[in-house]
Amino acid sequence: MSDQAASIFQHIQENFGANASYVEGLYNRFKSDPNLVDESWRSYFANLNFDGNGSEPASSPSGAAPTKAAAPEPAPAPERRESPVREDVEAKAIFGASKVIVDNMEQSLSV
Repeated sequence: MSDQAASIFQHIQENFGANASYVEGLYNRFKSDPNLVDESWRSYFANLNFDGNGSEPASSPSGAAPTKAAAPEPAPAPERRESPVREDVEAKAIFGASKVIVDNMEQSLSV
């Protein structure tokens, strides 16, 4: 791995915490084909330009340091939709640990 790639992965680890492996996957997709990631991520990754030691961004051709784009804003939470229930089935509310799991799964859709 090049020094620049190591610097970028370190930057991702420091800035994205528990989501770093997801962002690293996006970065790898970006490196293979920028069109494989959303426009906001393309802009973000294009502006991650380290000089190799990981401490400072490299200078742009004009001599000024490139501006770093902020991480893309998270997508809004999906709308909750009522699921149709057949007439011969009794619907029961989810509660307890099952409810927590469902809530966490729905939140993960916006990651």
